Amino acid sequence: MYKKIDGHAPGVTGKELNAYIDAFIRSDHECTTKEEALEKIGKGMQVFIREGTAAKNLDELIGAVNMMNHHSFSFCTDDREPLDILKDGDIDYLVRRSIEKGIDPIIAVRMATINTARYYNLRSMGAVAPGYKADMIVVDDLKKMNIRMVFKDSKLVVKDGKFVDKMEGVYNDMPKKFGKVVLPELSVNDLKIKDKGKKIRVIKIFEGSLLTDELIVEPKIENGYVIPDVERDILKIVIFERHTGTNFSVGFINGFKIKRGAVGTSVGHDAHNIGIIGTSDEDIYLAAKEIEKMNGGMVVVDNGKILAKLPLPIAGLMADKELEEVVEELEYLEKKMRELGGIDATFMTLSFVQLAVIPHLKITNNGLVNVNKQEYVDLFVD
Repeated sequence: MYKKIDGHAPGVTGKELNAYIDAFIRSDHECTTKEEALEKIGKGMQVFIREGTAAKNLDELIGAVNMMNHHSFSFCTDDREPLDILKDGDIDYLVRRSIEKGIDPIIAVRMATINTARYYNLRSMGAVAPGYKADMIVVDDLKKMNIRMVFKDSKLVVKDGKFVDKMEGVYNDMPKKFGKVVLPELSVNDLKIKDKGKKIRVIKIFEGSLLTDELIVEPKIENGYVIPDVERDILKIVIFERHTGTNFSVGFINGFKIKRGAVGTSVGHDAHNIGIIGTSDEDIYLAAKEIEKMNGGMVVVDNGKILAKLPLPIAGLMADKELEEVVEELEYLEKKMRELGGIDATFMTLSFVQLAVIPHLKITNNGLVNVNKQEYVDLFVD
């Protein structure tokens, strides 16, 4: 069966884009500018306009869509937290936002349905016509896209926001503990970084984007060690290999606006190791141990106390509770995170800091990565 290769090519243009496409990569969901999107569809690519919890590109890209080229555009979320899905919706949210931005409702619906189905060669999906699966929604207003009914495989499953048919998962009998989370052998002192009398590389994040930058700064020193600098919004970040407990790396990061404590998660694309940011080694260590204890999850720590946590016992990535319960715990988690400072989508943004295919500077359990050169770089700069 012929399968598509999903593209990740932020900022790739010109001859480099030509070479990228020549490797049979036909889509991209990492566009950040209108010009970039237009170049990619002009060279035959399908551009997926992304609006997730951390990465928000719809406002910038939707202006590239028109009556003549909309067939080359689709939607994606990559990734969207349960809290946002329950509050605003998923792909339907992107459809509504696009209409608000001036896109014809019919075109917006096509971008969410038939355009995507045709790109992936799903010949029986994406339209209401003979020979197609009867997967449909019924709305009472095309502009507001207020969904009144949902049909799946010709059956009415949702009416006025309520399930009218039973919904069962394939893995209802999955064991509570699936997969494992194990930390390397270490103590709080192992997280300390000795000063070398040099400047350091700092990862700079941007709110609402997966792109990062590299800062070269003079470090803050205390008792011969490099420490976080809250005044300059420079936190320590530690990535723990958590599948076999092999190793960990330590770096520094700017942009999260955390004033005290630590925030951590076992969701970290793509290796999904434990990532923790914080202002003190003690709180970072405590956060890591709590995530190990939960067999994966998200946690907020301050001054040696666990303020909030959300267990993710299924491979350290998924909860084993009902959506509403997960959202309630997530809301409390983010409330406690906000008490420390933090930005919108702190946890989701943190989960992408390990993704060493998105420019420019990232960090994995093996150290800092210069994404453009695809090579590890040292924390200290000569």
